[in-house]
Amino acid sequence: HRLRDLVSLPPRGHLSLYLMAAMSCISAPQLQNLHLLSREPPERDESVLSMFGRGVDMFKTVETGDIFDTSALRSLRLYEVAIPWEIDIYKNLTVLELCTPSMVPPTLRRLLECLRQCPDLEELNLELSDISELSVPSNDPNWNVDLPRLASLNLVLPKPRTVSTFLSYLILPPQTRCGFRFCQKLEGFPSPDYPMIPRDRSRLPGLSVFDRVHVSVTDLFRGDASCMRIKCYHPTISGIDDPTLVLVLMETSSPALALSMLGESIDLASVHTFTVTGAQGNSVMWASLFRFGSAFCTLHIVEPRPGAVEAIFRALATPSTDAGGQPGGLCCGALQVLELVGVRMTGPVYEAILHGCTVRKVTGAGLERLVLLKVNVVDELWMRRLQEVGVEVHVNSSN
Repeated sequence: HRLRDLVSLPPRGHLSLYLMAAMSCISAPQLQNLHLLSREPPERDESVLSMFGRGVDMFKTVETGDIFDTSALRSLRLYEVAIPWEIDIYKNLTVLELCTPSMVPPTLRRLLECLRQCPDLEELNLELSDISELSVPSNDPNWNVDLPRLASLNLVLPKPRTVSTFLSYLILPPQTRCGFRFCQKLEGFPSPDYPMIPRDRSRLPGLSVFDRVHVSVTDLFRGDASCMRIKCYHPTISGIDDPTLVLVLMETSSPALALSMLGESIDLASVHTFTVTGAQGNSVMWASLFRFGSAFCTLHIVEPRPGAVEAIFRALATPSTDAGGQPGGLCCGALQVLELVGVRMTGPVYEAILHGCTVRKVTGAGLERLVLLKVNVVDELWMRRLQEVGVEVHVNSSN
């Protein structure tokens, strides 16, 4: 058969089922693109689920039941269709997208073997229940996988440690844009032993260094958890809104704790601009974050939760230890500009900002400029007192 392209777009689960049944009756050795993108089977009865669980039948010859030649296949995108990882179809691909969290997960060894057979891979998207048996020798170069054409890498997995381990075997080009989403409910980030990206990033140039980081926290509809999105920008590879890395914690019941441990999970040593939307947490948590912010020059705080601004300025006025635990001066010693957006100026906010700026001035780490955007009326006497400690104040103007 000369079938080259087979595509079923969501939400047409019945069409995907029909196409799978049709494929099981023919051989299609010239098939180049197979996209079955129904997020869920059309029905939940056992026969339908069984069909979606037997995706391998699409590649069997009618006569013998053997797998037909799939060497022409270049783009494989499957949602909820299970094809065992042992089947020899994961090769010569330029696009591999599998959203199969109910499928038995691959071992790390098998996943690396599959990717090694796809040296021209340009897009890799995997949503898996896990990657099992992570005990591949990390010092064995035979397990390294070079993907010189990879432009997009997106992973959805429960555990940050799994992503970090997987990445440690890859060799990626600078143009690779990475997105990692963690779907397991996390109280905070993992311990320092399990960062979200490997400590050795010499073979991951897009993740090697960041100069801008934007963290946004959004409440989920249930109200007992939040979604945290972290965008990281490379100083030379990223564009204005083109992060080389996006991390998403789908559910975290303590976003403030997760934020405080951010420096344990990604390298903030070269970040000069740090933005937080939906900021919250106490001064101890902010101090934990800021001890990794030695290069922070500009801090943007957008639409913070009540009490967050006071906590931030208390942390900025508190002596801290550096990332190595050694005593030092005030955290964020390079900080020059602080921008607050959408803050309600109350007595405690006025007091915290003035106290923080005064302490920083006395200790030689004075703030140069405070920008207030989308704020209510600001007290002029308070502004003059800030100017007396060397702080330029700009209200509802970014100039």
